[in-house]
Amino acid sequence: MKPPTSCHEPGFLSFLTYRKVLSGVKTIMGKAKVIASFTVVLISVGMTFAGPTNAETIRMAWFAVPPHVTVAEDGVTPQGPTITLFNAIAQKMGCTVDWHGPLPLNRLGLYQERRQSEIDGTILHIKTPAILPYLYYPKEPYLIGKPSIAVRVDDPLTSVKTIEDIQGYRIGFVKTFSMSYPAFIKNNLDKVAIDDLTGENWTSRNLAKLLSNRLDAVYERNQYTLGYQAIIDDVEDRIRILELPVEPILHYFVFHKNSDKGKRLLELYEKAVAGMTIDYDGMVRKEMDRLRATRQ
Repeated sequence: MKPPTSCHEPGFLSFLTYRKVLSGVKTIMGKAKVIASFTVVLISVGMTFAGPTNAETIRMAWFAVPPHVTVAEDGVTPQGPTITLFNAIAQKMGCTVDWHGPLPLNRLGLYQERRQSEIDGTILHIKTPAILPYLYYPKEPYLIGKPSIAVRVDDPLTSVKTIEDIQGYRIGFVKTFSMSYPAFIKNNLDKVAIDDLTGENWTSRNLAKLLSNRLDAVYERNQYTLGYQAIIDDVEDRIRILELPVEPILHYFVFHKNSDKGKRLLELYEKAVAGMTIDYDGMVRKEMDRLRATRQ
């Protein structure tokens, strides 16, 4: 029996191979290229894909993390590079996507912990002991996040090499179900203070606290969110973004073990992306350039 080629084909095999390569991407005339045994060009962020009329639906949870996922003007539709990329992959899986959200980050943890079956998968997930038992992870991430902080431009700090560089800082992020900070910060709470928010739009709210001197730094798990939100809030010239000296944080599309089709979706996902090299960073930079151009 051959492996399934779409969500609606019965049966699956466990030996599907994944040959994703995280290098070799070429950028030509500002358009992200996907180069493999076949070629896919993701033309623009926010485009949608019409799948087969008899395709199975993947119920994907989403939450807003600019620029990866933002909310369209209608207030309910997700958009951004993460959404565009998964829609493209789902089309190759022979599936359509039913996006559920926006969901608060701490509610996603409850979905996993209580083994609820309302959703089949989720975006932008990292690997932590708290959630590993509930999720199927693909072999490779789609976003390699570089943990970063934003400081005010009048702060003399221009790089972070040791915890002593930010000793005494009050740092803001958001409360999550799993790990919030890398060990670099979490293991040095005697030297820094954390001041986390709950609720939505935490990056913008934290930047406002930073610029009103109620925080000394704002943390994010990736290198793009702070800069993108600063463009939206028109404060790009008032902050400086510094990468932390820590290991990258890998972000995945994941499928839920409590979904009766989670394992099969994972195998179809691996087959769909096998041989593809996706310039996700290029997609994000293009979206940031687009936003910056609208602000000029």
